Amino acid sequence: MSKAPRKILIRAVNWIGDAVMTLPALEAVKRLYPQASITVLARPWAAEVYRNHPAVDEILIYDNVGRHRGFAGKLRLARELRAKKIDTALLFQNAFDAALIAFLARIPVRVGYNRDARRILLTRAIALREGHKLKDGARLRHHVDYYLDLIEGWSEIDPRMGHETAMRMHPADAERAWAESFITSNGLDGAKIIGINPGATFGSSKRWFPERFAGAADSLAERLGAGVIIFGGPAEVSIAGEIAGRMRNKPVVATGKTTLRELAALVERCDLFITNDSGPMHMAAALDRPVVALFGSTSPEATGPFCRNCRVVRPAGLECAPCFKRKCDKAALPVCMERISVEMVTDAAMELLAKGNTVRANGRSPLPAVFVDRDGTVIEEVNYLSDIRDLRPFDGAGDALQMLRDAGFLVVLITNQSGVARGYFTEDFVRLTHERLQEMIGFRFDGIFYCPHGPDDGCSCRKPEPGMVEQAARELGIDISASYMIGDKPADIELAARAGMKGVLVTTGYGAETAEGTRADITAEGIAQAARLITFDINSGLQPADHHA
Repeated sequence: MSKAPRKILIRAVNWIGDAVMTLPALEAVKRLYPQASITVLARPWAAEVYRNHPAVDEILIYDNVGRHRGFAGKLRLARELRAKKIDTALLFQNAFDAALIAFLARIPVRVGYNRDARRILLTRAIALREGHKLKDGARLRHHVDYYLDLIEGWSEIDPRMGHETAMRMHPADAERAWAESFITSNGLDGAKIIGINPGATFGSSKRWFPERFAGAADSLAERLGAGVIIFGGPAEVSIAGEIAGRMRNKPVVATGKTTLRELAALVERCDLFITNDSGPMHMAAALDRPVVALFGSTSPEATGPFCRNCRVVRPAGLECAPCFKRKCDKAALPVCMERISVEMVTDAAMELLAKGNTVRANGRSPLPAVFVDRDGTVIEEVNYLSDIRDLRPFDGAGDALQMLRDAGFLVVLITNQSGVARGYFTEDFVRLTHERLQEMIGFRFDGIFYCPHGPDDGCSCRKPEPGMVEQAARELGIDISASYMIGDKPADIELAARAGMKGVLVTTGYGAETAEGTRADITAEGIAQAARLITFDINSGLQPADHHA
């Protein structure tokens, strides 16, 4: 692109689950062009997915059954958009209608996939990648990548480079307060909560059977000592009633009693979420809940839950699945769902919960993290690394970071990169370096944050300022007080002190020169020993001074 966009319109998709899967692409747009204002145009129900999202500056409702109905309504909407002086439209929706409205609004740059006979209306028509084309009835690439690939085709920058790809929804404080009140009023305060979502808008072929949902919920409630909440919209009230009537342990039925935002806040409080392939499944994934997802007629490769704490349960050895049909044409009940037993689901749930180390206890209990400096800590110190050939990770760095993850920590890279401000290299190079680093060590960070500013810029993110830590805590749900900072410079240890974490000084990089005058909680010879000492620290109950290297 020759000119950076200033006002971006994102035409949202219409299905709730699909809207959630666009969130990584939305975040990527804001990350690539932080100076730009982002407006989302969405149907009323899909708009709720984007509310309270930090990347969204404005939400406009496309009321196609009211004021924007028919061609006259489209012209009215186009005039409303034209008045906002939007310079770029990104069309996540594939419909011809989306391109027509952007065209009528005279938005100068109109970007979308080259499909649905709308090429003439686009200024940048992006070709579909091979994995998004149907092959044997299925798509091989995930829908999350479908939207990210659109951003890459437009920006000519891979938006995944150097960043974890994750879906994130953001319930508001008032919505979380409502969820707490609902839980307390239904006698579940302090209890573990299992959420079950038996609905699926697409059709009966995606729905597991009520009696099996009831059996799985009863079994897990008794094994875990948990309460059960049944979720869903007004269309699933009768299914929820049937499940509740079959259960030995009386569930709380929230079906049809919540708005979409309230449903999200309530799902965030679940310790486990069992669901059909549906919009709430994607919402639970975007809220970082442990999810057991049941798939029959559809493909988890394309639309499965996009999260680390997920298990997909699907029938094995069934040639007709996935068929993508709304209703099974082989039997009265879907053949694929018939092959998913209660035991398959409960076993998957218990296996998922046994992981434990990456599963939050509930929406109010964030995870601890280990924040890791880059230069001199994970990789050999090179003064202003500006050539990818000079990237040399320390031996065992990947294994050390994996040890920390296995111990229950998120692992987050934070690094000052003032070479950007000094003109030594670009932010694209920083992102490329981080992507290559992760490939070399065989480990992907849970988050990567860097400060591109110079020491005199007065920013709040340059270490030892705590800005990057605070941003990571907000985005990833981190308990800073239970976290650690590993680095080789006094600024890393000072950052730990300012943020209220334990500081771990490694004597690689500049650490050997500064160790004597730096008061760290733990001192280690390198990243591998630092990981061992941190795991010892959390398991021993000893004071930090008792185990300096």
